[in-house]
Amino acid sequence: MGLSDECGLCAAAPGALESERQALLDKAAQLERERTAHAEAAAEAETMRAHAAARAAELEAKLRSEVTSRRQELLQQQEAARAELARLEASRASVVTRVHSLEGHLGRLVDEEALLLQQRSEGEWGACTSQKTLHLI
Repeated sequence: MGLSDECGLCAAAPGALESERQALLDKAAQLERERTAHAEAAAEAETMRAHAAARAAELEAKLRSEVTSRRQELLQQQEAARAELARLEASRASVVTRVHSLEGHLGRLVDEEALLLQQRSEGEWGACTSQKTLHLI
């Protein structure tokens, strides 16, 4: 290559360089648009993620509140059931005591009735024997 040889850029047609330059500028503009679109999509995705995280936190707080409330309600019901059970057990004990008392009273009444029947039977027997003795005399 001598001094008279032209370089490839110099030998190229003047319009070809301008069209290649324009193609490169168009490609750069397209890449910039794509970068901007990607940045916008990433920002939108981040906004959606933040919104989803906030909604999840809101739902979690609501559920925790509902669980706590339901737990308190169940504890109160359990306590009320325990109190009712204690009251029923006391009532049952009272009824058992009363039944035993009535059974004892009934037993005494049966014994009294048996004694009265025996005394009446002996009285009738004695009266019957006395009348027989009188008839014999």
